[in-house]
Amino acid sequence: MEKIIKAALKKCEKAEVYYHQSTTTPVSFQNSKLKSLQTKGEQLICLRVVKDGKIGYATTTRADDYQDLIDNAIAVAQFGGDYNFEFPAGKVELPAPNIFDEAVEEMKVEAIVETGQGLIDSINAEFPEANGFASLERDVSQVRVLNSEGREGSYSKTTYSGYFGAVIVEGQNMLQVYAVDGSTHLSEVSFEDKVEEVLEDLRIGQENVDLRQGTYPVLLTPMAVGDLIAPVIACVNGRAVEKGMSPWADKLSEDLFNPAITLVDNGIEDLGPGSIAMDSEGIPGQRTEIIKEGQLTSFIHDLRSAAALKMEPTGNGLRRGTSAPSPTGSNMMLLPGDRPYADLMASIDQGLVVDALMGAWAGNPYAGEVSGNIALGFKVEKGKKVGRVKDCMFSVNALKALKEKLLGLSQETRWTQIFGTGLANLPYVLLDGVNISTKS
Repeated sequence: MEKIIKAALKKCEKAEVYYHQSTTTPVSFQNSKLKSLQTKGEQLICLRVVKDGKIGYATTTRADDYQDLIDNAIAVAQFGGDYNFEFPAGKVELPAPNIFDEAVEEMKVEAIVETGQGLIDSINAEFPEANGFASLERDVSQVRVLNSEGREGSYSKTTYSGYFGAVIVEGQNMLQVYAVDGSTHLSEVSFEDKVEEVLEDLRIGQENVDLRQGTYPVLLTPMAVGDLIAPVIACVNGRAVEKGMSPWADKLSEDLFNPAITLVDNGIEDLGPGSIAMDSEGIPGQRTEIIKEGQLTSFIHDLRSAAALKMEPTGNGLRRGTSAPSPTGSNMMLLPGDRPYADLMASIDQGLVVDALMGAWAGNPYAGEVSGNIALGFKVEKGKKVGRVKDCMFSVNALKALKEKLLGLSQETRWTQIFGTGLANLPYVLLDGVNISTKS
């Protein structure tokens, strides 16, 4: 990396190198059988240069072709954006979240296979007709950032994460149920604890029940809450604010939500699957309160958006794959409420539990509209799930619902995936007066 910086500075004004090396072991099951397993090592070197006041960017997976890497970045610079921010200068003390576990590093592939097969066998013991699936992955990675202004930092991280579930097909009726888990530490991941939840949903989900079109109280599981807050996360993205796509450019310090809503991006959460010591631009990871008790308090920034809006970077300049850094959540956390899940369920006389939506991101996220087919949802009567609903569509404006329709947040939280954002830790959310349309 030092050689790349030195060579680049002979041809351009500034340079930044990002290095990521990982050893990954993905194991997948399909149709209740082992489908694939492998252990693969990868490295990625990303270079940003400043040439004649323009940004150039290139990547490679080979450490021995850095001259081509430099030439490619310089060639791109003539078409690149203006260098209107500053690479961070000087050494800085990085936080040290607890994100490395030797037990994950030393995991054998046989143990991962045994876990996955055991999960599927537990499902097939009760539902032999079910097609079990699973995708489990162990990852050990090292990250280093170095730039021409003297910023240097590195850290190591482990993760063990994945999902499992089953599909049951009977005629035209298809039922799919799955659960997710993940952490940086092996002891914090327990797929086995979620088997009973999957089995319960399979039992209840085989009974289809009718539902009339109307408005209902709806209890969203953490998986569905990911769709609900995705527009919120889109609106607080610094690039969206900079470009005028977010409606919240002038809303800082305004009360936009119910006081029960506090949204945090905590990049230094111990054991958090998205935690980092620093972002991809060398800015130390941090905890950023985005919404505090309903009030918008911050956006999430990379160097470019922070400079454009005359704000401080928030340690969210992250890369996805080979892409250049952009404002991206690390561990998005909707802080829990004070009511147990069981209490929220018991409060529903007639309504729904929604676990998964399909097509919820088809519209404009900055308008807050979340609508989609209910891929997995259950009718609730007198606080109990009585069967699965089909051919129903969920529709709500998330930005308004989290202010005007919020009935409660659960004490329990779960890690889940948000499309286009990453991992999030979310509670169950109970909304009132949600529009549900049906074919009948």
